[in-house]
Formats: sequence, structure tokens, C-alpha cells
Amino acid sequence: MPRKLISILVISFIAGFSTSCDFPFKSNLAQIAEDYNIEFLKPILKTEESEAEKNHSGDHFGNKHHEEDHYKGRPPKHGHNSHHDEDHELSSHHELQDHEKHGHSSHHGDSSSHHHSLENIKFSKHQVDYGILWVQNSAEYSALCHQAYNIASLKLEQKLVQKKSTKKAAIILDLDETVLDNSPFQAKLFLNQDEYTSEAWDHWVELAEAEAIPGAKTFLDSINPQKVEIFYVSNRHIKHLDATLDNMKKLEIPVKKSNILLKENSSSKEIRRKLISENYEILLLLGDNLIDFSPIFDAHPSSQFRYRLMETLHDEFGDKFIVLPNPNYGQWLSALHNYDYELSRLEKYKIARESLLSF
Repeated sequence: MPRKLISILVISFIAGFSTSCDFPFKSNLAQIAEDYNIEFLKPILKTEESEAEKNHSGDHFGNKHHEEDHYKGRPPKHGHNSHHDEDHELSSHHELQDHEKHGHSSHHGDSSSHHHSLENIKFSKHQVDYGILWVQNSAEYSALCHQAYNIASLKLEQKLVQKKSTKKAAIILDLDETVLDNSPFQAKLFLNQDEYTSEAWDHWVELAEAEAIPGAKTFLDSINPQKVEIFYVSNRHIKHLDATLDNMKKLEIPVKKSNILLKENSSSKEIRRKLISENYEILLLLGDNLIDFSPIFDAHPSSQFRYRLMETLHDEFGDKFIVLPNPNYGQWLSALHNYDYELSRLEKYKIARESLLSF
């Protein structure tokens, strides 16, 4: 096994342990890099440390936002969205596209407008959420989903031929925005100018009316159940198990109730993945969020750090890891808001402005 892959596995195991123990993510990875002499990780941590000192920030999980940060091509540092299940962190995404008063542009060119009082921002009911529109109306979104599932089908076939383990093969899929399309729920919030609430989400899930993501059913129907076991690991709450099963049966998606592993006590999916791996060889992981693939993303890393951690795993994407597009919510948005779930609408809007790169 290549040394880099061994290193990644070591990181994944210890980061999963640290998450359960609530250890600081960054300092824990720094210790791993030192103890195991993981050279490729050290420059990432060193850069992260120098940026933290530059920004006068003690770590990457605080709630302070830095007004002037031109990111030089790296993902920005701010973050928040409306909080519910970690895997389904839905924002009222339309608020990020609302206008301002007094003719402000959305770039950083004018420092006076950049620092203009938030009280002068006007939100309009006539704005459009292009993320939801794109998911529901663009052929390109569907094409990307079909592309992901076509790659998954090809890779699964290859891995079954190469498989040497005596364990039965398995694949693991996330549910929301991987198998089930929740864009009508997001559209409802937008049209009503509502914020996310757990009650609204619960109501939507219990309706069991989500449609299938393009390509999902065709891919799942093509799998020989004698050769491959299909598991669904989602951070929907366990209370929604029956409704989720009903929804999938309505869509005639291959599913066993025992193979739907929803969230009970921990948002980390690693425990559930390890439970599956005790009896099965996991050949593929499919999801729309990096936490669907590795525990190194579980402990709330910053936007920049998520990006760098992702790069350490880049060989896995399109091979064992298959990513579905989701522009509307996810850990990417939580990281942008520094996992501060108490930010106001105006604060989120300001962070969105400051996170855009312009010229």
C-alpha cells in the first residue's frame, strides 16, 4: 500500500477518535503529522498556523471575522448557515443574493461601501435564488448527476473484478442530495421568505415526497444484490426512518430497512461506516458533502483547511469517492460561517460579500 494512502488512513482513524473525544482538530492533526512523520501534511499545517497568526486568530473554529481578507485564490475563512442535521445544514440561501441599498456593488473595490453600515442593507422579495433554480431547471445539473453515477457504475464494475477480499462487496450512499432531491423544501423556504426550522424540515421529511436525484435509481437498479450490498448512511435523524423508507419505496429504489443507517447520537458517519466494514468490503462512497467520505472533515475545519485536506485525498475522487453537486447547503457553507449558528441574516449577508473574489 502506498505510504501516502497509509498516512491518510492513519489520519482518518485518529481524527475519527479525536472527534468523539472533542479534541481540537488542528492541534490533533499537527501531532499526528509529527508522530508519524507525515511530510505531505506538515506544509498544510504550517501554512494554516502562519495564517492564524496573521489574522490574530487562536484557532480555526472561533467566531471572529476579519474585515479585510483578500484570499488570493484560497477558499475564504468566514462561515455559518442555519443549523440542523450536520449532513443537511440548510441555509436560507436566497438571503446571500439579496440586494443592498444605495447602489453598492458586490465586490471589494470601494472600501467605503465595503465597510458601509449593515443597517443600510435592504433585502428584496424580488430576488432570485440561482442555486435552487440551477438544481431544478438546468440540464447541466442533471448532466453532472448522471456523470457521477456513470462513473460510479464504471468504477464499481472495475473494483468487483479486482476484489480479493472474501467479504461481500458494499457501497455506501448518502441520502439527501445524493439519492433524494430536497430542492422543493428549499424552494418553499425561499418563496415564503422563511428561515430554516427543524419543524419545517421534519414536516417535509414526513411527507415522503422527495424525488430521486437524476441517475440514482438507474445506478441502484443496475446493481446485482447477490454481489453488492447497498447501504444508506445519512444524518437524517433516526426518528425519520419510517418516512425515509416510505419515500424510497415510493420511488422503487432498492432498499432494506436494516441498511438505512440514520443519525442517533453522533453526526460523524465514521462509526457507521466502520460498522459496515466489519462484515463488508466498502468499494464506493457516494455523497454531496466531504463528511460523506472521511472523518478528517468531522471536526469543523475552516474553509481553507477543508480545501487543503481535500487535496490530500484528491486521488480518491472519481475512484472510490463519487461527489454529487449541491450548491445550496452543506459543510462548505457552515465552514464559511465559522460554524457560528447564531449569525443574523445581515451578518451572513456581509460574510457572503466579503467571501467573493473580484477584480
